[in-house]
Amino acid sequence: MPQVTKPKAGMSLIEGLPTEILLRVVDNCTWEKTSSGRAPKTIVPHRTSHSRLCRTSRHLHETLNRELYVRNLKHDKPGASCVLWAARVGRLETVIRARQYGVDLDTGLIPFSKNSQQEDLSNYEPPFLRASRHHQANIIEYLLRNGVDSHVDRDGKNALHLACIGVWKENQNTLRVVERLIAAGGSVEELNINGRSPLGHVLKHQNWSTALMYVRAGGNLAHWRAAPPNNDVLRPSLTILHACLVQKKQRPSERTLSLQREFIAELLDRGVDINSDRYTIPQGTEILIGAPPLFYAAAFSDNPACTSLLLERGATIPDRVMRCNRPEGADQWHATLHLEEPRGWYTLLSALFFSEWGEEYRRVNDISRVSEQVKILLRHGAWLGYVPDQDVNPRMSGLEYACIAAGQGRESCLLDFLLENATDANIDRAHIDEILSRENRSKHMSVAKRHHRAPKPVACPRFDDVVAPKLRGFRRRLFSE
Repeated sequence: MPQVTKPKAGMSLIEGLPTEILLRVVDNCTWEKTSSGRAPKTIVPHRTSHSRLCRTSRHLHETLNRELYVRNLKHDKPGASCVLWAARVGRLETVIRARQYGVDLDTGLIPFSKNSQQEDLSNYEPPFLRASRHHQANIIEYLLRNGVDSHVDRDGKNALHLACIGVWKENQNTLRVVERLIAAGGSVEELNINGRSPLGHVLKHQNWSTALMYVRAGGNLAHWRAAPPNNDVLRPSLTILHACLVQKKQRPSERTLSLQREFIAELLDRGVDINSDRYTIPQGTEILIGAPPLFYAAAFSDNPACTSLLLERGATIPDRVMRCNRPEGADQWHATLHLEEPRGWYTLLSALFFSEWGEEYRRVNDISRVSEQVKILLRHGAWLGYVPDQDVNPRMSGLEYACIAAGQGRESCLLDFLLENATDANIDRAHIDEILSRENRSKHMSVAKRHHRAPKPVACPRFDDVVAPKLRGFRRRLFSE
């Protein structure tokens, strides 16, 4: 029978007990009820009690700490491994201590053949993958220095995939982890079980700095998105350039906008088609998107610098685009694009106005979000009239939209802005004359009665008082009468 040691001065009675009895005490520790009457949540309650007892004094820590690690790493379920916890939260000292006690850093456990709970580890991420997912650079550096296999994967995802899955926040730690994994041999070409490269996860969260580093390391642009399930070739999709021009973040910072422009420039340097309005799936089928990247830059990017960049690199202003709303959903390149094909083709500016305000013309009282984009497009010759060479059933023009907004609402800011910045390169006199010729003294002017398949008048009660005088003054300025 173990002898009880007489406690030294300053020691409690429990500190004088033999180690065997101390461990038996630890094994019988129970949780105290919380104020809510429930026991605290934990995977292995008595291990937490053991840990608390270790922190009571230096003597108990020296006596019980090793046994705490060994019991946890040998006998507890793999998911309760302190090494996996340390890899998730970045506690390097825990990983170092566990290695001193004999842990296998590849699995996060101490090998013990008699423990049946360790036979199937396929449901648990090893420490290297866990640290990569949570961007713990210090843990990754330590594991790599100690010979951990950097090419391990789970369910078709390697460390680089997992590091890129969680890059929803721009920070230097993320960049450091991805850069270190690539330097350690992480493949920038390897695809996961869904056929997606790590770049797809980065673009999902629009982490532009990490995306830039990945592409400059030689990342493949062809597999940035997952393959459609069941080879569904008709599933709506976007090209990589379209998807990167859909701004997901509200009120993005200047740095974010600058990095977005830099990444778009990198894509163009890599040869991405700047004018394509179609997406080609791996089977070779082309899916109509309905608008080139320039429209997405103007309507959805909230970044005039991207619009200017596309125009500087040779993007052409399209004669016609299809009306579409901003893609929604967590994965915008998988979202339904809401293409309104039955309504036909519109000019770039009229489609831009519909994507911003729809048919709620009274809401057009603040144009700050699109004013800079519209000014850039007008400067490059965007057309305010009807779609050229579309004589049958022409859709609403950009100038008509602004007239309706001014005639129905309390503000005429959009019309004033267009008339101030437009030149004879953006409109012809015939279209202005056509709008003015539709006057109706009852002040319910059908300004754009042909923008639906069947003629449908659009009320414009302030046409005579507000809209018509502005149009006449604009006509006199551009085309001297």
